[in-house]
Amino acid sequence: MLERLRTLGPERGAIVRWNGCFQDRLHICLEFELLGMSLLEYLEEYQTLELDWIRSIVYQVAAALGILQMIGIIHGDIKPENIMLVDDSLNVKIIDFGLACHVSQARVGAPTGTTWYKAPELLLGLPYTGAIDVWALGCVALDLFTGYPIYPGDSDYQMVGLTLICCTVLTFSLSTCMYYLNLDMRANMKRGVFLL
Repeated sequence: MLERLRTLGPERGAIVRWNGCFQDRLHICLEFELLGMSLLEYLEEYQTLELDWIRSIVYQVAAALGILQMIGIIHGDIKPENIMLVDDSLNVKIIDFGLACHVSQARVGAPTGTTWYKAPELLLGLPYTGAIDVWALGCVALDLFTGYPIYPGDSDYQMVGLTLICCTVLTFSLSTCMYYLNLDMRANMKRGVFLL
């Protein structure tokens, strides 16, 4: 896995650079580029981020996920702890490929993700793809905006319940909005007003 990541050249984007490995007594040590604090540490210190920062971070991580998809890798553990600030700028990099796998090796029941960021297919024990990383990135984006996780469950069971509640509320809210929008459109059509 790391060798495949090492082959990425300058187009690696927001993916941590692996420099190599060495052995110290009985321990194999992996050497990566030195980075700043994680997004989790940043959130603990500053609570939330400005919307422009969030947009930039999400864009960079999404682009990195696109690169991983092109080479057939599922990260499997996108979360604030695994997104590091490069320096004092808006640049970030994804780290921790310990749960990553090639798409051909993605199997139900394999260890993937951190509970708060697990996609529904993982919670339900269904087959999965790299889309689990996109779900996790969406959860991270909301964390960055609010300073709190959207699904703070302690177990997969609680996570399924929280996801269902959130989706039900969202669906109800959207359908209510659509109902009133349709009423407004009908009223405008009767008056001969057409807004696009």
